[in-house]
Amino acid sequence: ILSDDLSEDEINQFIENTKKVINERLLKWQYNDKRKIYKLELKVETPVPEYVVRIICEYNPRNGKTKFALLLNDRRIRCLEYGPTVRHKNPNGTKIRGLHKHTWTDLYEDRVAYVPGNFDTTSLEKAFRCFVDECNIEFKGKLLPIRIPTRQEVLDV
Repeated sequence: ILSDDLSEDEINQFIENTKKVINERLLKWQYNDKRKIYKLELKVETPVPEYVVRIICEYNPRNGKTKFALLLNDRRIRCLEYGPTVRHKNPNGTKIRGLHKHTWTDLYEDRVAYVPGNFDTTSLEKAFRCFVDECNIEFKGKLLPIRIPTRQEVLDV
């Protein structure tokens, strides 16, 4: 059982050994008009009732920034970010441009990131599948593509 002070070992054990399933079959993005982004929030089922596990996905059509975050009891324990404008600075000062993944450490919580190998970001669906696979989450459904309305459709509203 995880305490409020999550240790790196506990997080890694959770990722590797705890069964995690997304039961929804068709995942549909919702547009957040206030933030001007597409967002998707998913519940992840586990056999442990004390675990509240969610994935929050965000896509910004203005700059292409995409983020998939895994939260455990409201703490971000893994996060994949990519896009042409994405940048990150690690606590030790190293800088990353573009695709990177945040991981949990005892010292810096989720502020450490690295460039992961073998992540296909050619579509949101492929990147999402890579993310859930690496987080050891079972998902048999489909992430529907974002349908951005045409200018005329927006004007017709």
